[in-house]
Amino acid sequence: MNHANSFPATLHDIGTKLNTDSQAEWKISVISGLTYSLSPSDLKQYLKSQGYDKVLGRHYFTGTTPTFNLFNVDTNPKPLTLAEKQAEMKAPQSDTQGPYGAVEWLYLVDDAVPSKSQGGIDTVYRVETAAGSPPATCEGRPQYFEIKYTAQYWIYGPK
Repeated sequence: MNHANSFPATLHDIGTKLNTDSQAEWKISVISGLTYSLSPSDLKQYLKSQGYDKVLGRHYFTGTTPTFNLFNVDTNPKPLTLAEKQAEMKAPQSDTQGPYGAVEWLYLVDDAVPSKSQGGIDTVYRVETAAGSPPATCEGRPQYFEIKYTAQYWIYGPK
């Protein structure tokens, strides 16, 4: 499977609201599955109703390198990281599996020395995934196809 032609994923800020939400512990474990099940218009309405509609940026691939571009964060320079996988674990069965299973949970770090990143991001975790695993084979599929998934990306800077 090649991610080079993938569409950018929108990164919404859920953390700011969850920091003060007494239901946060419960919401963290269900929000990815819930948002995966919603239509685009229902998703937009849900995000707005919860105060999660602030877009921080996009996640996409630069070649085959996972890239996180937080162009809506009010800092200079804007946070941007090109990451590499340090570790992965199979998504728990409690994650929404989708048609082919849930994508792995990941631990990603800045990919190079010297760093190609800017604006303070050095670590990204992908957790609470919903669907996204590819089929066992691409046989019989069009050259380009999309596999929908949702996940939480927890993004950190240096300690």
